[in-house]
Amino acid sequence: QTHQNEWTLLYQDSLAQVWGRRDLFDNPECPRYLSPSRRQIGDEQQHGYVAWPATPVVKRAPASQMASR
Repeated sequence: QTHQNEWTLLYQDSLAQVWGRRDLFDNPECPRYLSPSRRQIGDEQQHGYVAWPATPVVKRAPASQMASR
């Protein structure tokens, strides 16, 4: 059984593709909906980089402040 109809292409450049679940990203009633006009699909050369893992930097309060909470 193939599951290819469960996925939709969200982003593509010359190096990478990002796929998302169709029931989330193709459904306008879902908060994760990403309209086709906001998707970047192409073969452009990738510029720049992101450190791995690509997670946001979280600023944490110093331990001394956390203990007083």
